[in-house]
Amino acid sequence: MTIPTSPSKGITRQQLRRWISFTGTGVLSVGVHFALMAGLIRLGVDPIIATASGAFAGALVNYVLHYHVTFQASAGHTRNLPIFAITALAGWTLNNLMFAGLHHQLALAVIPAQGITSITIALMNYGLYKWVVFR
Repeated sequence: MTIPTSPSKGITRQQLRRWISFTGTGVLSVGVHFALMAGLIRLGVDPIIATASGAFAGALVNYVLHYHVTFQASAGHTRNLPIFAITALAGWTLNNLMFAGLHHQLALAVIPAQGITSITIALMNYGLYKWVVFR
């Protein structure tokens, strides 16, 4: 199977590599998020505080890996980091609100609520990172 190199013929190698890297980084970041969240919940921390803490830790992993690997940013951290911080804050806020709504209002268990939330945030982040943060 040959991966087309022309955008008009389908996905390019760079797009495929970027999507694989984005997905891998996302899985790792969500793993960090879930691990910290689960550990804090086991220690008796409220699930909303636990998910907020986990999301923050996952965002740090996200920035480093996306900057260096996924998007291979050419602009320095002085340009990328503030923009990433704004988008991460938006994602963090949406994570907390969505999780609270699913977990407390709809009474979903922690894992399904966070799973739905994480997928939603990931889809939003790909577009923001590609077209705004690491362009």
